[in-house]
Amino acid sequence: MSVRAVARITWSVWAFALALTALAVLLPYLNRFHAGVQIFRYWAENTVGAITSSTLGAVIVSRRPENLIGRLFCAFGVAAAIVHFGGEYAIYTLIANPNSLPGGALLTWLASLSLFLEARLAVTFLFLLFPDGRLPTSRWCSRGWPPAI
Repeated sequence: MSVRAVARITWSVWAFALALTALAVLLPYLNRFHAGVQIFRYWAENTVGAITSSTLGAVIVSRRPENLIGRLFCAFGVAAAIVHFGGEYAIYTLIANPNSLPGGALLTWLASLSLFLEARLAVTFLFLLFPDGRLPTSRWCSRGWPPAI
């Protein structure tokens, strides 16, 4: 794949993460019209994580497409955006206004899976592959596969 195509895909992923974060910020506004409904507890961490990680990842990939660190930052940003949106969507669909929107339980499951990917895989590989995008030695392959993202 060409460098230009990788940069376009990465900036598209960045736009997706920002759009999902913007929708996640809109949902608490809808939730506040229902009595007794709280907002998603970790909204600030996921908002900051989605915006900064996806932006940093897009900048790294557009300048150094061979380095996997930028792709991991993009993956971390999208996972944070999915966790944030999934949490707010689940609160709105399952608690605030039940059965108003489709797929509340499915998106809750997807947000939980994204939380695992965000917390475990992206951060683990970020530390393993930092700073040059390669494992320190070939013996580290047993700790995790070299991601071909």
